Amino acid sequence: MLGQATGKSIYELLGGKVREKIRAYNTCAGTAYAKGSSNIDRNRSAQIGTPGDGDYEDLVAFLNEPERLVSSLKAQGFTAMKIWPFDEAAMRSGGQTIDKKDLAEGVSIMQRARQAAGNDFDIMLEMHSLWSSPAATVIARAVEDLDLFWIEDALRHESTDALIRFKNSHRIPVTTGETTGTRWDYLRLFKSGAVDHIMLDPGWVGGITEARHVISLASTFGIPVAPHDCTGPVVLTVGTHLGVSHPTVELQEMVRAYYYGWYQEMVTELPLYENGFITPPTGPGLGTKLQPGINTRSDAIVRWSRVGK
Repeated sequence: MLGQATGKSIYELLGGKVREKIRAYNTCAGTAYAKGSSNIDRNRSAQIGTPGDGDYEDLVAFLNEPERLVSSLKAQGFTAMKIWPFDEAAMRSGGQTIDKKDLAEGVSIMQRARQAAGNDFDIMLEMHSLWSSPAATVIARAVEDLDLFWIEDALRHESTDALIRFKNSHRIPVTTGETTGTRWDYLRLFKSGAVDHIMLDPGWVGGITEARHVISLASTFGIPVAPHDCTGPVVLTVGTHLGVSHPTVELQEMVRAYYYGWYQEMVTELPLYENGFITPPTGPGLGTKLQPGINTRSDAIVRWSRVGK
């Protein structure tokens, strides 16, 4: 509301830009990802769903043709991607152990991706909090020599001691935090010494103000921040505003299957992605609005929250 009233963008209200753009990485979901799966159900058929007609079925690509995926991302200017080849193995074991065949399959995908990417392209391994600390350690040690940018959400971070044990069991940088709320829980993670990078989702953490507090807190521990995407075009836009206005922010996550797909059906303007970097809109507030008439769509669910009578 303040942005609309003053005519200033969010990044201006946050103190102005420290950079013109922020490096973006692609999370390799496909067009149907998250429509039929969740962090409870990670089987591949549910994650892949029914692929659409678009060009960006990146989940299918990383499982079957990681070389083609890397080539496609590089052609668009991306210099980093995130993939998750071990999720279905967790479905078979409950995440407590990993079968040697499943381990070999996932490691092979990671190796093929690294060989195709070369040394000038960052790869993140997402694990969706599905694993026990011992099983996650087995996986981490198996991919330890692939120069990963980070290993993300290997186990549920609520167990601080388990996270510390995991961190100390391998050499890969660790990140977590996208489903964490408020600066106080982030403070626990920072003080544990078990994280090298932190993610925050502006929607989960408590909005723009709380996100700013967490970013400032992270800076006192020397921990870089990477805002989360996958939860919609508004969250992506907020993260991009935070990224250009805070020097501690290192990366912005995006999903090109969503960015060039349903995100454009939801809002009037998106942050500009160009050659590996993303830039926030310049209009008042977020610089974007919901598409006119979106609340009357046949597939829209409308809820109202009112304060007082």
